[in-house]
Amino acid sequence: MAIARFKIRQGKKGKATPHARYIAREGSFKNAGGKTETVDKGHGNMPQWAEKNPLDFWKSADKNERKNGYTYREHEIALPREFDRYQNIKLVEEWIKQELPNNPYQYAIHTKMGMDGKRQPHVHLMFSEREQDGIQRDKKQFFKRANSKHPEKGGAKKASNIGTYTQRQKRTQEQRYRLGDLINKHLEINGFDERIDMRTLEEQGINREPINIDRKDLEKPNIKEKYQQYLEIKKDNQTLNVNDKTLEKINTDFINRIKQEDLNKANEELKKWEEEQESLNNIMAEFEQWEKEQEPQQQEPQQIPKQDREFSR
Repeated sequence: MAIARFKIRQGKKGKATPHARYIAREGSFKNAGGKTETVDKGHGNMPQWAEKNPLDFWKSADKNERKNGYTYREHEIALPREFDRYQNIKLVEEWIKQELPNNPYQYAIHTKMGMDGKRQPHVHLMFSEREQDGIQRDKKQFFKRANSKHPEKGGAKKASNIGTYTQRQKRTQEQRYRLGDLINKHLEINGFDERIDMRTLEEQGINREPINIDRKDLEKPNIKEKYQQYLEIKKDNQTLNVNDKTLEKINTDFINRIKQEDLNKANEELKKWEEEQESLNNIMAEFEQWEKEQEPQQQEPQQIPKQDREFSR
């Protein structure tokens, strides 16, 4: 089942090289994805000096980009589980052609096996904001400030990302919609009925909080066990031809339960603490009452009968 997931990240000077090694599973990151992971890699729009090895580009970016500048941006996109590796590569490369026609880029498609035994592909797409303009520049000049009057004397120009926060958010939203359209186009081309929707829940008219559960959550033993139980229930229901809306409700109910589990546990501990405090307060109150009872009682002055007073005179 295809899912809608699109994250945008960015890295500052000094971060590009290790991140490129990480997504490519090179060097110390060779086994970062585990034994079941496959990696499909690609790069393009590189200067001549980095055409054969994209890592040379990111090393130069870390060395020559301005201080506190961003050396790369990244799109992390969930790819359709229905697709084989070649269909996903074709989808990724069309996205690059559409959105980053002149930006140096490197991508890696990571595919792991999920707990349900099916593939879980996603792509890490790193790219530079600096755009190729046909002018050859060496490693140092490429990352200099652009010169609008004499482009050949300056560095490669950065893609414009100016505007107010609201304007930038709108551009990102529009890009999300374009991604959804492209994925749905490829799903249709490849004969799948499944479609994704990149709109927010509010935009879709769905009245509930977003459900965010990542792989780290699923690695927790208690959540992992419940998730495996859920997969069995889902499998049984699919065998019984239960409709998609029922499965969606089962999915939502399950995730709500496991995300609520830690909160429920905390609430139980808080309730237990409150009960202990109440018990302690009761003990203290009883002790204070006991202390009062132990205090010596002050006797009232003895009244002398009137006749006795007269006799005493």
